[in-house]
Amino acid sequence: MSIAVDTVTKKNKLLKEYYNSVNNKKGSGRYSHVPTMKKLIGMIFTMLKEKKEWR
Repeated sequence: MSIAVDTVTKKNKLLKEYYNSVNNKKGSGRYSHVPTMKKLIGMIFTMLKEKKEWR
């Protein structure tokens, strides 16, 4: 999941902004990965549950 976060934050503006905001609060990139992973998992779960495509 960590590799997915690295890839998605390069391509997705929303997750990149979220990652950067957590990074500014925590002060380290390694502490920003876990909250971003949780957000990404939540987004994927919602997509699967509601049968919607990635926006």
